[in-house]
Amino acid sequence: MADNRIVEYSGQYIRNATGGTAGGAKLYVYDAGTTDLASIYTNTALTVASANPVIAGSDGLMPFAYRGIASYKVVLKTSADVTLDTEDNLPGALDSVPQILRAAEVRIDRPLCLGKWLAWLPDVEIGDTMSTGPGARR
Repeated sequence: MADNRIVEYSGQYIRNATGGTAGGAKLYVYDAGTTDLASIYTNTALTVASANPVIAGSDGLMPFAYRGIASYKVVLKTSADVTLDTEDNLPGALDSVPQILRAAEVRIDRPLCLGKWLAWLPDVEIGDTMSTGPGARR
């Protein structure tokens, strides 16, 4: 499965500034810090592209939209293009490949930060240096 995150506001009922239903509200999704429309998807596998903006139903329910690992910005507007909210630098999905395993060399010197990782490395002593990847040796 692709690393994905539900886009902010999708799957929620949208209300206007007075608390009424915001039928037809528009959710624009941009790459973080830009006005470039982002790639968003209608499924968690990130294989079916979604329209951008995403349009809420007449009851104000915003359809689900999904994003990959890149951070993003949302702009929520009414059907009349009045901005309700803007949020930038929202985090994308967590990458499922742990950063510690990507390093060419890892120095183990902070056991409290590593927690469960030490359980995977029973032969490693605090202060050891180890290499990771194919053919790596300690």
